[in-house]
Amino acid sequence: ADKKQEMIRSQVKKAADARARWEDDTYDDLMSRIDKARATRTKMYSKDGLKDTIEDGVRRRQKCFDQALEREAALLESIEESNRSAEERLQVRRQEQADELQRKAEESRAKFQERQVRIYAQNQEWWDKKHEGHAKFQERFNSSVQAGQDFIKNRSKSAGALTKQAQTKWKANHDRIMATRAQNNSDLLARQEAARQRTEERLALKLKCANDIHSFREVKYKTWGELQRRRWEELQRSRDAQTQALVLKIAEGQAKAKAQEEGRAAIANRRQRIGADSLALNDRAKEGFIRIKAEPDERRIIKVMSDLGFEMPKLPDEDEDEEDKKAF
Repeated sequence: ADKKQEMIRSQVKKAADARARWEDDTYDDLMSRIDKARATRTKMYSKDGLKDTIEDGVRRRQKCFDQALEREAALLESIEESNRSAEERLQVRRQEQADELQRKAEESRAKFQERQVRIYAQNQEWWDKKHEGHAKFQERFNSSVQAGQDFIKNRSKSAGALTKQAQTKWKANHDRIMATRAQNNSDLLARQEAARQRTEERLALKLKCANDIHSFREVKYKTWGELQRRRWEELQRSRDAQTQALVLKIAEGQAKAKAQEEGRAAIANRRQRIGADSLALNDRAKEGFIRIKAEPDERRIIKVMSDLGFEMPKLPDEDEDEEDKKAF
C-alpha cells in the first residue's frame, strides 16, 4: 500500500512539474509575442515607418501603373499588328477571289463561245443534210411527175375516152348536187321570210299567250287574270310548303339535338351517380374490413359482409373433400 501511495505521489508530482513547465513555456511564448507585436507596432506607426510604408506604396503603385501602361501599349501594338496582318490577309484573299472569279468568268465565256460554235456547226450540218435530202426528194418528185405525165400521154385513146367519160359523169353529179343545195337554201329562206311575216302579223293582233287580251273574252271571263291568279296561288302554296318543310326540318333538328343533349346529360348523371356509389361502397368496404379485422364474433362479421353485399366464405366439409378426391 505504501508503494502504491508513493507511486501515486510521484505521478502527481510529475504531472505538476509538467504542468508548471508548460505554463512557463506558454508564458514565455506569450511574452515574446507581445514584445514582438509591440516592436512591430512601434516601427509601423512611427513617422519613419509610415513614411517608408507610404513611399513603398507609391513606388509599388507607380510600378504597377508603368507595367499597366507597358501592357496596354503592348496590347495596342499587338492589336494593330493583328489588324494590319488581318487586313493584308483580307486584301490577299480579296485579290485571290477576284482572280478566281475572273478566271471562272473567262472560262465560262470561253465555254459558252465553244458551245455556241458547236451549236452553230450542228445547225449548219443539220441544214446541209436537210437541203441535200430536200434536193433529192425534189429530184425524185419531179422525175415521178414527169414519169406520170409521160405514162398518161402514152396511154391508149380508150383510156383517154374513159377518163373524159368519168369526168363528164362527175361534172353532171356535181351540178345536180349544187342545184339541189341551192333549191334547199331557197326553200329555207322562203320559210324564214314567211315566219317573219307571220310574226309581224300576229304582233298586230296584240295576242298574249295565245289569248286575245283586248277582246270581250278577257273582260267577261277574265281569262288572263284568272290564269295569273291560279299561278300566283300555286306559287304561294309551293312557297308555303317549302317553308313548312324547312320549319319541320329545323324542328326535327332541334328535337334531335335536345334528345342528344338529354341523353348526354343522363349518361353524365348516371356516371356521376355510379362514381358516387362506387366511392361510397369503397368507403363502406374499407370501414367494414377494418371492423372485421377487429371483430372476433363471427356473426357480426357475417352481418357486416351481408350489409356490404358479400357472402361469408365457407370452408369445405371433410365429406366434400373426400368426394373430390374420389372424383380425381
